[in-house]
Amino acid sequence: MQEMWFEEFDENMGKVSSQQPNTTGSMKDAPELSNCNICFEGFPPGSDELLDCGCGHSFCLECWGGYISSRAEDASSSLRIDCPIPECGRMVKGHLMAKVATPEDLEKIKAATIANFVDKIGYICVCPGVDCDKYIRLHEPIRDACVKDVRCSWCHTDFCFDCLGEAHRPVTSCDIVKRWELKNTSDRANMDWIISHTKPCPSCKRPIEKDKGCMHMHCTRCGHHFCWLCLGDWSRHGENTGGYYNCRLYQENKNNPDEKKRKAAEKSLNRHLHFFERWSEHDKAMKILITAKHEWETVDKENLSKARHIPVGALEFVSEAWDVVNRCRRVLKWTYVAAYFAFSTDSKEDKEISKSFISDQISKKKRDQYKAFFEFSQQDAEVSLERLSHKVETELMDFIPEKSRLKKRKSGDDEGAEKDFEAFRNEVIGLSSVTKGAFEKMTKFLERGLDKSIQAFNT
Repeated sequence: MQEMWFEEFDENMGKVSSQQPNTTGSMKDAPELSNCNICFEGFPPGSDELLDCGCGHSFCLECWGGYISSRAEDASSSLRIDCPIPECGRMVKGHLMAKVATPEDLEKIKAATIANFVDKIGYICVCPGVDCDKYIRLHEPIRDACVKDVRCSWCHTDFCFDCLGEAHRPVTSCDIVKRWELKNTSDRANMDWIISHTKPCPSCKRPIEKDKGCMHMHCTRCGHHFCWLCLGDWSRHGENTGGYYNCRLYQENKNNPDEKKRKAAEKSLNRHLHFFERWSEHDKAMKILITAKHEWETVDKENLSKARHIPVGALEFVSEAWDVVNRCRRVLKWTYVAAYFAFSTDSKEDKEISKSFISDQISKKKRDQYKAFFEFSQQDAEVSLERLSHKVETELMDFIPEKSRLKKRKSGDDEGAEKDFEAFRNEVIGLSSVTKGAFEKMTKFLERGLDKSIQAFNT
């Protein structure tokens, strides 16, 4: 019967409508029933069980509830929910949905409506932080602005406003980030084999695991000080030697007679490995810093306050220094990605990306000058960061009794301890300011394009 009814729906509806009511017997005085346009169940006129959205197409509460529930599941596709009759197009208002929909369906519709609104607005997004559902609004929405890294004031998550991934200044293009991640994925098997979690001490060959963000390593077995990145003697990284952090530079082995015979693919892999290792190490250092900062905020700050009789509020400069180190470490990590693509000639795709940093119209000599200028800016910023990182990760612990490494400091020398801490405080505040300035300058150089930045600097 149902199949017969719906196969010729319009004709059958016409037959039903054309029939005259039976006026004989007891049906003479029976009231005319109103039907639901979905299940066709009859209801007395004016019944609260039959509702419409102002268009005259009435439906019962059960059918309304089922219809709204089905639309709630697909509410993300449209901001509107119209009358169930396809040809009608009358929008269902909120007060009607409040009567017929369940609280769960109303919540789904509300969330989808807000999400659609946020997506269309363009300068509002949902924070991608863990367990954070706050909405982030840019104070000055400028679509073509370079600065897309934002921080949630609720959960303090730093992220890119465009791709909602990790904040990646000074790499302003999310497409470059995706290309870098794709490149790392394709070469990851080689990377995992080449780069291990530990490195041997250059002096005694004992495996050493890096547990701090600072690149200055100290072997507890033989006492040797070396650089984690290049494994060179740390004494050669001093300012007086002129070789401060030269290990961050990529240099080909020109003395090897077989260098010119190597395949282009091998050369490309070596170059990628150089930048990937530094990007990866700074990424690991960031994770270590997050854990260390949490321990400072939850345990060490209170212990230091009690030990030195210093109000907790007066130690806020240390928390700010931790924050500077973490954010600058992230920027430094992405400068290696910027350097990889800015000066890359490995493929046509990499050359196209290079144009976003340096114009392809300049000569090779000019490009080499820009490369030297960038490396100088990167070195200046990295030197300040490593100093500040050493202050908060290592020297700070000397003022916390439970973690102090200084055996020479006696418990009765409180006055000397206070003097030392005051000097430490001034150094940390000064280094924080210098580090922020150096990184902001380097970031703007890259975001504006090295050729434009250098021209503006010269003028």
